[in-house]
Amino acid sequence: MISINFNPNVLITQRNIDYANTYINQTIQRLSTGAKINIAKDDPSGYYIAKNINSQIRGMYVTRQNIVSGINFLTTASNSLTAMNKILERLNDLSLQVSNGTMDKTTKSLAQREANTLLNELFRIKNESEFNNINVFGADKAPVQNNYAGVNSAVSTPPPNLKTLAQLEF
Repeated sequence: MISINFNPNVLITQRNIDYANTYINQTIQRLSTGAKINIAKDDPSGYYIAKNINSQIRGMYVTRQNIVSGINFLTTASNSLTAMNKILERLNDLSLQVSNGTMDKTTKSLAQREANTLLNELFRIKNESEFNNINVFGADKAPVQNNYAGVNSAVSTPPPNLKTLAQLEF
């Protein structure tokens, strides 16, 4: 006759050891991450809220990066416009000097040569001012756009109209 010995105390002890191991693993996970909620089982609603907040934080970080890119784009455009403004001021000075009628032909010729050089530089700045290989004056809207939390924004830099200046002659 075959007999089977059954000891329920061993099964209870095994179950308690498994429970203790699970609790120890969970405690180690919490200690190693420093977070109260590591998995959805810890606190389902808290886990969902934490994931939502983390997603919003990541979105705000990307928005911040976009804003910095927009500022850098505008700084590039502003620096180009400052240089163009200085050239336009010098062209204005030259036109006033020539228009007073006291210059001889040689001096007027030198003023015209300087004006032509300044105009070439003005067009060069307009055509070659770039941010990330994009001409800052080449499009109606710059590619720096932001859409976060229902707020849409785009940076506009219309190209300056320099056609009239190209015909400047003293």
